[in-house]
Amino acid sequence: MINGNLLVTISLFIFINYSLYYNYSLNVLRQGLALSLIVLAIGYLIKDKGFKFFVSLALASLFHLSSALLSIVLVVIYKYRNWNLKYSLVFYFFASLFYLTGLSKNIVGMIPYEINYLEMYSSMELIQYYGGSYNIKFYIFNTGFLILFLFFYYNYPIVKSNGVFNCLLNIYILFSSVFLTFGYIAFADRLASYSWFIIPIIVAMIIKNVNLKVSGVVTLVGILIIGAFTTPLVRTLVNYYY
Repeated sequence: MINGNLLVTISLFIFINYSLYYNYSLNVLRQGLALSLIVLAIGYLIKDKGFKFFVSLALASLFHLSSALLSIVLVVIYKYRNWNLKYSLVFYFFASLFYLTGLSKNIVGMIPYEINYLEMYSSMELIQYYGGSYNIKFYIFNTGFLILFLFFYYNYPIVKSNGVFNCLLNIYILFSSVFLTFGYIAFADRLASYSWFIIPIIVAMIIKNVNLKVSGVVTLVGILIIGAFTTPLVRTLVNYYY
């Protein structure tokens, strides 16, 4: 189950060693608090604690408005507990198509009312200042992990039959779809980060439930190496020399 000591330990180990999560406890503190409440809400969703689930979502939106979009996804999952993974993959396919073709802005623009939040973050001045939208690196990152998760889902019955894993995988795919849909705005990685925070938990579940032919030490060293390459120092050196 999700509350197993090994699962918690592995998840925390990944969070600590991946510096991309550090910003959300420092200069992006408000969103970091919203992210924490969203993750908490997911736990309450899995444990079927409805009141605490909705309270967590409400508090998250008070800290950062971006969490409201992801809260809608969680409410849908809460209402339709047997949500089929195929539906999520269909959403991801079309969101990917719109993202890669640059049609996301046109699709969202069909909404029959104005959203000041989106108008502000889709302004050309802000996009140019941030360095542009439709960052292909974010798409590769999210899709790469999705392919990895689907590999274990379809090849390991113990994973496919795990209700918690199915729930988390659906949430990850739909969170990623939301990011791709609004990927044209500046700071789109702020939306992507909601899906990124699900990754360590799913990875921990795979390590815990699948009898991999790799020792625990090798797995932990691999996590450390990948974490090291996400540090600002390494990224700075790579950009400088290459």
